[in-house]
Amino acid sequence: MAPDERNLASWKRSDDVMGLVVKKQLFHLSSNRSSRMGSANSSKILPTLTAMAKAEKNKAALKYTIPSKKMKGKRASILNRAQSIRLVEEKVSFVSKKRQFFKRFRQVLLFIIGISVAAAVAVYIYYASTSGTITPCCIGAQPFILSVVTGVKAVAMAIDASGAIYIASASTNQIYILSNGLLSTFAGTGDYGDFDGPSAQAEFRYPNGVAVDKNGTVFVTDRDNLCVRRISNGIVSTINVNGPANLINPGGFEGAANEALWYAPMSIAVDYLGRLYVGFGTSISIVNPDGTYSLLAGNGLRGYADGMGSSARFNSIRSMTVDSAARYLYVSDYYNKVIRRIDIGTTQVTSLTGTGFIVSSGGSNTTMFGTPTGVFLTNDTLFTIDTSGNQVMLYDVNGTFLDAFGNGLFGSSDGINGSFGNPVSVVVNSTGAVFVGDIGNLMLRMVIY
Repeated sequence: MAPDERNLASWKRSDDVMGLVVKKQLFHLSSNRSSRMGSANSSKILPTLTAMAKAEKNKAALKYTIPSKKMKGKRASILNRAQSIRLVEEKVSFVSKKRQFFKRFRQVLLFIIGISVAAAVAVYIYYASTSGTITPCCIGAQPFILSVVTGVKAVAMAIDASGAIYIASASTNQIYILSNGLLSTFAGTGDYGDFDGPSAQAEFRYPNGVAVDKNGTVFVTDRDNLCVRRISNGIVSTINVNGPANLINPGGFEGAANEALWYAPMSIAVDYLGRLYVGFGTSISIVNPDGTYSLLAGNGLRGYADGMGSSARFNSIRSMTVDSAARYLYVSDYYNKVIRRIDIGTTQVTSLTGTGFIVSSGGSNTTMFGTPTGVFLTNDTLFTIDTSGNQVMLYDVNGTFLDAFGNGLFGSSDGINGSFGNPVSVVVNSTGAVFVGDIGNLMLRMVIY
């Protein structure tokens, strides 16, 4: 037996002795020549490819272990957190889309409002630049309300032949003028006083009535100074007037006590002859161009009574307007909630209905004035203000109801069926545009109809 065979047989026997059985096919004998390994007889037993593959498979199998409860809980926590994050992201996405929708909606709404205002301004500019009388023209023949000027408390207004509007601002002790769309100070420093002189230096004490004659001279009732002021050619001067029973002392309330307010000049009108009609709380006097004056109606006693001259009674006269022929004077009687008409020639005082102007609301229902304040006559239409009713009421000269502007609710909305907030004064220009002093909103409003 050759030496190599003897060694192999001996190796097999030794394996049998140790109880190890090694399959020959699992290993192969690797012999290297002396030229490669430097040894004449060197051998190495290596595993076969099949054994290596099985070993790798067993190794991979040993790496997987069943997760513990702690690992399961941690995994569930991570999944729940991911789900919560996803829900939050979905909610944020929904809110973002909702905000984007309302943003677009607001943009569209503002665009529509802008177009409406632009159209209304265009209508105003067109009619303000034309002559004649406006007939029902605008959007479905509905009155359209616009805010013209803000920040002004127009307790009384007057308008001249050119269309300039004079505004008595009792709260600032000034007279403003609105001409060609621009508002500026016409007279008064804003200080509470009684100084005559250049209009820019003059002082008033609660101016609450204003009128302008055909020559452009402006007259103002200066309530707390108990007088009438004249503004002509840029100069302010004083016209002394006496109320009933000579209780009015020019220059202040001295000697008049609490009753002074009932005899203080509250409103004023002027006719084409230049005669002034000065309304005190309970009576009306006429002041002639030569400075003489006389009592037209009322007797200084508060009450409600029609009749001739001094037999009539009033209760807080707030505004007056005279017709173009100087035949009738129309008076708003505030606390009596009635519009009175005075025949200037005969001094006869008449309420145009038994208990004042009646507004028919259809059927048998009727409502009276809440609190009548401003009045203005143009052609054969009498424009009157119902302050507490937040409306402008239109009547013919005999007291027949014609129309109403405003929805009757306190507000400041423009447009069709808009609203007023305690209006008190009114004038109408030659084109028929109606201007309203809205003191609750500190605005000058305009109605196109």
